[in-house]
Amino acid sequence: MIGTLILVAVVAVVLGVAVAMPTLDSSAAVPLDVAVRTARTGDLVLFRSNAIRNVLVRLYTPFTHVGMVVVDARGAKKILETHRRGDVVDPHDDGGGVRMYDLVERVSKYDGAVFHARLKRPLTDCRRLAMLDLAYRYRNVPYHEAYVRHYVSHCMLGVGPGKTDATMFCSEFIGLLFGIDRERAQCMTPADVATMGHHERPERIVLL
Repeated sequence: MIGTLILVAVVAVVLGVAVAMPTLDSSAAVPLDVAVRTARTGDLVLFRSNAIRNVLVRLYTPFTHVGMVVVDARGAKKILETHRRGDVVDPHDDGGGVRMYDLVERVSKYDGAVFHARLKRPLTDCRRLAMLDLAYRYRNVPYHEAYVRHYVSHCMLGVGPGKTDATMFCSEFIGLLFGIDRERAQCMTPADVATMGHHERPERIVLL
């Protein structure tokens, strides 16, 4: 009975947030080749999954996952992210955690909608190197699997302590790279990352 009441309360809170939250969808669309050609380190790639397991996430944020563009020394466009085990269909990498993938391949194979949010201003070389150094320091931190439970209980209902820094989820990771303090970062959604003030309005990437 108590469990049922908690579930009802959680659903009610989630639905309330979903109703109050403005959509971040843009009517603008950008072809994949254009998005990749113009992408810079620090741009965001936002995902909206079609997977059933992400239904609850879609109730309170328009995006279910976020990563950051990285342009390597050779000019190749990559995506830096942390994700749960099995989220990426790759025969050579079925684990989760901090990973970097080819941007075109990642977007092309994704089961859902993908959006590109450009930086308003390019990163300075010093800032870019500091972010990549921080990402390297987090390279062995595992993904936090209980994202919904943590977000609803700690961030929405204020019940129980926050999570430790032994694990992290996608928006927390990107928030930390942009200098957000850990307490705030652990309660950020992918949509919150997109509205930190660093990025333009997200545009949907279309595959042509």
